[in-house]
Amino acid sequence: MAKQKMNKNFIENLKSKIYNVLYSFLKPDTLHQFIKYATTGGIAFCVEYVTFYLLYSILGLWYIWSNSIAMTVAFSISFTLNRFWSFKSKGNAFKQLIMYGTLFLVNVFVSNMVMLLFTDVLGIKPLLSKLIAVGIIVCWNFVINKKVIFK
Repeated sequence: MAKQKMNKNFIENLKSKIYNVLYSFLKPDTLHQFIKYATTGGIAFCVEYVTFYLLYSILGLWYIWSNSIAMTVAFSISFTLNRFWSFKSKGNAFKQLIMYGTLFLVNVFVSNMVMLLFTDVLGIKPLLSKLIAVGIIVCWNFVINKKVIFK
């Protein structure tokens, strides 16, 4: 009986936490901030994907090198726009750059691994593998940027 009550309390506590996260995300300020973040991400993505396309398809560079270089180009655009426009952060810029850079390195690693898996193992063309990798990475970046880097 005590175990059932403990499980019920755990589930209720978990539901409450999920509700609070969803509720905070739907607040007008957060929603407006997310729209700015998405716009910044869209700009950075366009620059990144065009750079990737040019390096891979036009210049014939290996898709992993093309991806890494393209992500590096987009990194500077993304950091600057997110810091000053999306999150209007007044925090320590050097500390934020270090944290953003660390996230960037993780993202490059994950992106390259996803692209290797989808391209070399599953036989999907690199231009499509790139889109899949971006979709996966976007999922955690907003939360990390909002709650950790530009808080």
